[in-house]
Amino acid sequence: MPSTNKAMKAVFDSGKTSSYHIKSIADCQQSAKTSSVFKLVLSRAGVNKRYDFEAESPRLAAILNMILFTGLLVRDG
Repeated sequence: MPSTNKAMKAVFDSGKTSSYHIKSIADCQQSAKTSSVFKLVLSRAGVNKRYDFEAESPRLAAILNMILFTGLLVRDG
């Protein structure tokens, strides 16, 4: 049986990835409480679904939020 440290390392090293079309993104916001967290709202099958993601740093979360928000403006404009 693996030790606790190896088990925890395996959980965090195997991150899942997902891809979403730019047209399915309804909103993106950086959290006011925890600035390294950003929220992504996707419109799927007519229902909005919210996902919370944590970036490595508040600066990276702000950059990601700006990129996604710019994509929303380009898509709508």
